[in-house]
Amino acid sequence: MGKLKGRIAAITGAAQGIGAAAAKRFMAEDVEGLALIDMNLEKVKAVAAELDPSGKTIKAYKCDVSDFDDTERCFNEIFADFGRVDVLVNSAGITRDRTLCKMSKEEWYSVIGVDLNSMFNTCRQVCPGMKEREYGKIVNMSSIGYLGGHGQTNYAAAKAGVLGFTRSLAKELAKHNVSVNAICPAAVDTDMIKGIAPELLAQKMAAFPKKRPAKPEELASIILFLACEDSDFINGEKIVVTDSRMCS
Repeated sequence: MGKLKGRIAAITGAAQGIGAAAAKRFMAEDVEGLALIDMNLEKVKAVAAELDPSGKTIKAYKCDVSDFDDTERCFNEIFADFGRVDVLVNSAGITRDRTLCKMSKEEWYSVIGVDLNSMFNTCRQVCPGMKEREYGKIVNMSSIGYLGGHGQTNYAAAKAGVLGFTRSLAKELAKHNVSVNAICPAAVDTDMIKGIAPELLAQKMAAFPKKRPAKPEELASIILFLACEDSDFINGEKIVVTDSRMCS
């Protein structure tokens, strides 16, 4: 029996990268229903069709998770289609790197909106039902970037905020058998790192124990662990995925 048999899950940022990898892993674990959420409806529909040609288990949704009203609309559709959400994976994220003195207002607010505000927007939709049913798993994607990086005041602030959000929500929901945890990857082989200059990326990878970025599938395994009953006694924690600063 799969680790997610009988569960309904929702994944944001599911059109590619970590979110799409998590969707594939969830399907391999007999998830009962899977809502894939992304701004790019065409791409997220393609992921859904590839993983579930019958369309019986997966449905794709277009949503701007940085916008509360649009997120509420989207989750009302999910509830109408699936009845509930047992597992929420918040993997939507963007970067807009620039030093603060040159950073535009849009570059600040867009990163804070997608990477941090989305946590409130999505969790606010699913938490009442999880409390009522006395069960839930929430997995939030933070980053080792919460420690700070050159040209990343927006990203670092958002990812540090995710950790505070995660720990606080975990304390609120623990008595209702709802677990809330975060994952802090370093570099992951997704489109997000493709904008890094090759020489800079090579320099970063040289400092990693395995000399390479993590694969999305490797992150999906950690997401699955936090999304299933194997991790029932883990709450309010962060899992740091290998970074040179953690291996000295």
